[in-house]
Amino acid sequence: RDRYGRTLAYAWRGDTLVNETVVRAGWAFLLTVPPNVKYARRLERAQKAARRARAGLWREPGLACAPRDWRARRC
Repeated sequence: RDRYGRTLAYAWRGDTLVNETVVRAGWAFLLTVPPNVKYARRLERAQKAARRARAGLWREPGLACAPRDWRARRC
C-alpha cells in the first residue's frame, strides 16, 4: 500500500504483465510509487515506445506531455 492506503499491484495474466501491455498500447500513463518500483524501468520503456508510436492517448497533440511533467511545468 502507498501512503494514501491504495493497493499497489502488478497484474499478471500468465506470463504477460498487464500493466506493461496497457502502457505500451498508450492507454495508461506511468506512475511509479515507492515501494512498488520492481518493474519501473520496464514500464518506462513501454511508455517511451507508446509515445514514439503515438499510440492510444499519445495520438492527440494535447497529450504529448505526461501529466506529471505538465504539473511540473516541464512541457
